Amino acid sequence: MDDPLYARELLPLYAHGHLRAGLDAESFLTSYEEAAGDGASSYDGADHKGVREVLRAVDERTFRYEAPGPFGDAVAAAREQARWGGTEAAWRTLEAALTSWEPYGDDHLAPVGLLADPLLGPLITPERGRLVLETPRGAGREDGGPVEAQAPEESEAGEYEAGKYEADGLAWLTDEERRSSYRFVLVRDLSPLELAGRIGSGPLSAPSDEAEAGAAARVGRCAVDVDGDGESWSFAFESAPEPFREDRPSGPGAPASRGTASVTVWCERGSGTFHFSYREDGRRVYGFTVRGGAIERWGALPEPLDPVPLFPGASAEEGDDEVNVALDPDDEYEALAALSEVYGVSLPRFAIGAGRLHAVVTGEPGGARQAPGGAS
Repeated sequence: MDDPLYARELLPLYAHGHLRAGLDAESFLTSYEEAAGDGASSYDGADHKGVREVLRAVDERTFRYEAPGPFGDAVAAAREQARWGGTEAAWRTLEAALTSWEPYGDDHLAPVGLLADPLLGPLITPERGRLVLETPRGAGREDGGPVEAQAPEESEAGEYEAGKYEADGLAWLTDEERRSSYRFVLVRDLSPLELAGRIGSGPLSAPSDEAEAGAAARVGRCAVDVDGDGESWSFAFESAPEPFREDRPSGPGAPASRGTASVTVWCERGSGTFHFSYREDGRRVYGFTVRGGAIERWGALPEPLDPVPLFPGASAEEGDDEVNVALDPDDEYEALAALSEVYGVSLPRFAIGAGRLHAVVTGEPGGARQAPGGAS
């Protein structure tokens, strides 16, 4: 464990691969001890404790990859960007700092320990991995001298301006590979941590992908339209929400909107449900529900959010909640695009679909399972 190449790079990578293959932690420890072989005399209690700690951190998704120098500073900055959904910014931060990375030795070809980091590992797609290998680093640079890592773009509040890059919008949620139901709430001028505190029945989980989060809501910061009014929005997104209920249509939107405004969207394609609600300070202002082939609306809706032209196959007359009229994907697309345009907001596609975000269980305390792990 005294070798930084092994302790910081190879051991976390081996542990990550072992656990990802569905193997248990004890079998990893056993294989490690067997690998020591004749060198077991140098394998003491401190080594065993260190290996176990790394294995636990990787297993619980609390492992933090660290590196020396400017590249290490960039890694720390990128992790904070990715933590709340700024995955594009996080990758740009890492990419800009690649030339400042210094290997631990001649056999150290790349910062492979990044792959074990729960927030940064998902950013390294096969294409980006090839770019990492092809980028001259350390002594491989033409001048051979030190290179300072470029600092990430920051706002006056010291946070990444997500709108600097092309926003994903909301309509990407209609992609065929997406699940048949989802729910999200967007809240204005509230941080992701504050939002989680308002809607959650427990602490934040460790960074989770869709499968790891289960029924919990993952939270982050929305990308915003650079031409908008400068408002910031946070989101809570559920990939597998509870079934839509007429007696509780607001979901987490009501508590989230205290002292501010919230937008809630609840979609069930199989039952033909698309629910939208805009609230201010807990009060329902306007919105609509398309369900059972019928439209219910309330409040003074902005013209672009009029459900009649958005859902031409539905009727303004009373429908039958027992009848499932599947949503037309084109109608769902138009509704999401209109919401994105009206509020100037976007959900980060890569972060939600392929990355990890902190998650929180919503609902009444004790009424839902606890999210796994703890925030790092």
